[in-house]
This record gives sequence, C-alpha cells and structure tokens, in this order.
Amino acid sequence: KLPQIGQFISLQELYIENLMFNNNFNGLRRFSFDCGREGFDANKLLCQMAENIPESLETIKIRMVYRDPWIFSASSLRKFFEGWCCKGGGNEKLRRLRIKRSLTPKNFSSPPLKFTAINSEHFKVIKEYGIQFDMK
Repeated sequence: KLPQIGQFISLQELYIENLMFNNNFNGLRRFSFDCGREGFDANKLLCQMAENIPESLETIKIRMVYRDPWIFSASSLRKFFEGWCCKGGGNEKLRRLRIKRSLTPKNFSSPPLKFTAINSEHFKVIKEYGIQFDMK
C-alpha cells in the first residue's frame, strides 16, 4: 500500500511498473519525473497515465537529457490530454506541461543539440487542449 502523499511528487527516475495513480493521489497537484532510462517506452507511459490521472493534477514536469530525449508520439500526447482534461472541470482548469533539461555532469561538455522530441504535431495537440507549455 502506498503512503498518503502531499500535493507534489518528484521522482528521480520513473519506472512504468511503479506508476499507478489511485485514490492515494487525489490531492496531487504537481508531478515531476526524470525519464532518462534507456529502453523507456514513453508512449506506453502516457497512455497508462491517461487512464488513472487524478482530477487535482495541474502541472507535469518532465526532466530529460536533450542529447537522448524522451520520444513520444503526438497521438500518445493527445490520449494523455484527453484523460487529463476530461477530469476536474474539463479545459476550464489551468494545466501546465513543462519539459526541463536534466542536469548533466559538470565534466560533460558537448555542442548544443537541436531538441527534436517535440514537433509541430505535438504543438497542435498542446494548443488544441489549451495546455500551458514551456521548455527550459
């Protein structure tokens, strides 16, 4: 059984097997996780989250290493937003998706890379659902 939680959860590394939103998460407002693990199925995670997302959730922050980004399809993002936005007042509630660069070791240096995990199809879906989006 999971312990009762507050309004914010931050996971260093998210494993799809461990993600089961249930009644213990009813007050969850912000969810933050790192997804730098090799072999991570981002599409599967988004679809699973869509089925069980708490009504109270307002912000999701995804931390990823830009040189090896977390790749998910626009259709998986749409399914996730459908689950997220149909709960707790539909699109009337402010919802925010943030993508943030994971910190890399101080010794690591590389040329700046173009971030390609999000494309125009993703932005169409984000706009369609009225999600506030930012990337740092």
